Amino acid sequence: MPLIGIVLTKIAFQYYPLDMDTSSNPFLISWWPLALGDPALFHVSLQTACLDEELLAQRGFQTSELLMVDSVALLRRKVRSQTLAVQDGTMNSVITLAAIEVCLLSEHFPLPPWLTYDEQSVR
Repeated sequence: MPLIGIVLTKIAFQYYPLDMDTSSNPFLISWWPLALGDPALFHVSLQTACLDEELLAQRGFQTSELLMVDSVALLRRKVRSQTLAVQDGTMNSVITLAAIEVCLLSEHFPLPPWLTYDEQSVR
């Protein structure tokens, strides 16, 4: 299944499991339309779906690592701007990436390379 399909059929209901109705699920009626107009949030959404699939497959994180690099690059551009930094899409992207890290660090998954400590990446 394409990543967009995974976002719309699986991830949407993992984020908001109390609303399984596609016409009222907050992810589908609020988040996804926002992601379609915000490249950073769009990439983060795809990265979330990809990471979920790659965790299940247990064959590494090649694609989600590439999407993470793109997501972070897009976010860095946005947070440099006082106007773009406070947009809903920017904040949703940052919160989602932080939530992914917290979830992965709290579970016993093999960590993707971008979540392992690397002194160079912190600078």
